[in-house]
Amino acid sequence: MSNVWQSSTNKKLHNARLQLEAWAVADSIDQDSFRGGFLFHLQQAYQSLLSEIISSYGVQNQVARNLKEALDMVSAKGTFSSELSQLQQLEANDSWLNDVLVEVKKLESIQPVPLASKESITIVVTDASTTSGIKSVTEAKIVFESLKDLVIHFRNFNLEY
Repeated sequence: MSNVWQSSTNKKLHNARLQLEAWAVADSIDQDSFRGGFLFHLQQAYQSLLSEIISSYGVQNQVARNLKEALDMVSAKGTFSSELSQLQQLEANDSWLNDVLVEVKKLESIQPVPLASKESITIVVTDASTTSGIKSVTEAKIVFESLKDLVIHFRNFNLEY
């Protein structure tokens, strides 16, 4: 796997960990912000991992924003990636990775509501942090460790060849 992508993945995991640590000690009013930051950094670490994987299959200077793009890029090279196949199973099932992607999609769909005037305040209630998925710091720590373990697993897998 490319050292450039490994470094990128490591940085994004580090940033996710920092957001997770901040979430753990945040006041209740700030917890949603740190939760969102954690999820976005985790998603970026996953995207970087995808790019890391495809680079080991000869796809150079390409960014995979999602699994479908990564599969298409590797397929265009006329090869098959067992790592991407494993990720495909994780995304398709009710797994921690699926939870991350669903939660980030919910956060991305939240639209700001314009204020009518400076004197009025509109409170918007969303289900982004109250639905099933990654709701607590404890759950987030498990998800973070799962992604970190997956990164290590794939890197060790490539060392065997």
